[in-house]
Amino acid sequence: MAITEYDRQGRPLSMVSFLYGKRSLIANYSYPMPGVAIWRSQRPGSRSTTVCKIVTLPSGKTDYFITWELMDADTTSRVLSRFFYDKDSLLVAAEDSRLGKPYQVTNYQYKDKRLVMAEFKTLSSPNTRWIGLIYDKEHLLQKQIQYGLRGSIVDSTTIGTYEYLGKNIFAQTRPDGSDPNKMIRTTYAYDLQSRIVGLSATLDTLYQKIIYEYKDKYLSRTTVSTNTGRTLAPGFYSPYINYSNKASVTLVTTYNYDNKGYLVRTEETLNGVLQSRRQNVIEYY
Repeated sequence: MAITEYDRQGRPLSMVSFLYGKRSLIANYSYPMPGVAIWRSQRPGSRSTTVCKIVTLPSGKTDYFITWELMDADTTSRVLSRFFYDKDSLLVAAEDSRLGKPYQVTNYQYKDKRLVMAEFKTLSSPNTRWIGLIYDKEHLLQKQIQYGLRGSIVDSTTIGTYEYLGKNIFAQTRPDGSDPNKMIRTTYAYDLQSRIVGLSATLDTLYQKIIYEYKDKYLSRTTVSTNTGRTLAPGFYSPYINYSNKASVTLVTTYNYDNKGYLVRTEETLNGVLQSRRQNVIEYY
């Protein structure tokens, strides 16, 4: 069970979990001055603490935020990340530092507010990577191409292609991360309201299928069928499905809401056996 406390302005102050009767602080939040928010989080049993500082300008635009990780009594493990935005709040650069020195820089380029190029450079290495995004005349993403500079050699690899049905993505094809010669294909299905109701990702004999069900305007149930612990479906991850699973499994997650539309309960079952249940208690002021 986890409890989140808020101040009178609706801002989170702390998040506390209770596991096997033991209270653990997951995160706390502070607001030292107008436009500045700082939160610290730590997983139960972890030695590291993640700190995030967000600075918002008077205009309401987020100027940048900084994150870093500290190990207990070990400042040499400090990792600092900075994120910078332009006047349109588009991310234009990210910088990672260790021991106070930058070691990786990422730059982003846009055209008509759409990302067209991302450059990844490790300062200790002569190698640089770029990812280019190609759109059609309807401004729909069609292809992602990765370029690599190794010394004086430039190579390119298509890392994603997209097909559409109207404005909705119908299919996505991308290389397998462990074998770039194999392709993972994901297809999508939608209801009349353009809400996603299903997707299917396949790689050779491996598959991952997800069905989404709705009640009124809210997601009420997801059903995952898969025969692999690998993440084939984009964005999918579950701690209950791993490489030890030899046969197909079915993971069902149900969602319940109160009369104001807030999520108050989730439940996960794997092959019919309850894995987790979460209850959110919400107090209204």
